[in-house]
Amino acid sequence: MQFCSVVSGSSGNCLYVREKDTRLLIDCGLSGKSTKSGLFFNGIDINDIDGVLITHEHIDHVKGIGVLARQYKIDIYLTKRTYQAMPLSVGVIPSEKLHFISDTPFRIKDISIEPFPIPHDAADPHGFQLWGEKKVCIATDTGKITPELLSAVKGADFALLESNHDVHMLTHGPYPWSLQQRILSDFGHLPNSDAAQLCVWAAQNGTKRIMLGHLSGENNTPELAYKTTHTALCNAGFTNVAKTLEVASRSFPSELFEIL
Repeated sequence: MQFCSVVSGSSGNCLYVREKDTRLLIDCGLSGKSTKSGLFFNGIDINDIDGVLITHEHIDHVKGIGVLARQYKIDIYLTKRTYQAMPLSVGVIPSEKLHFISDTPFRIKDISIEPFPIPHDAADPHGFQLWGEKKVCIATDTGKITPELLSAVKGADFALLESNHDVHMLTHGPYPWSLQQRILSDFGHLPNSDAAQLCVWAAQNGTKRIMLGHLSGENNTPELAYKTTHTALCNAGFTNVAKTLEVASRSFPSELFEIL
């Protein structure tokens, strides 16, 4: 299996996974043009994408899916409640490109997909386990660590997990109190401190490689997110953390890599 983050952050999210001849995106919160160029950075042709898995309907996750469905004829996989809550700005998605999913596992060519619920202030938010020769776990926009999330990340060969904000930066920053409370709630976003605890648990339970994602541009920095989790892993006795922990860029694609 191969993976790259096209972008991952509060202003846009798009991830790429390949297994043999199957190429999937998880979310597309960019314009069609930006998605095409972000994929091209790693030599990926947007016309080769087999489908897009949608975690939830917020615009930073769905901005480009209408264009991908209409212009590039790419199939869109999402729950019915997520589709019903979709922003009007996404535009029309041709009915033949819509595939409604639930918590039941399903398959797209070479990749088996198992959705799992996550706590977030959206209509029907989900993370995804992806199975090929390796196991991948994708979980962002989660207000708290849940048994479903722990089960999904356990034993993953690779996981992209949310490390959204630093609590001190958030509570002492420019956001109004109401927005701070939304982010800090059990249906908001995972702070660095909780992400670090999750990563330690994951590493203790067989997860091999972790990428921190969905960082806030106002209430976090890549250096702080990395340091918080790196320190927690080192304190838990894990060595060689530099080879197994990284942070997804909010603005630029990561390099395409093989999941070992």
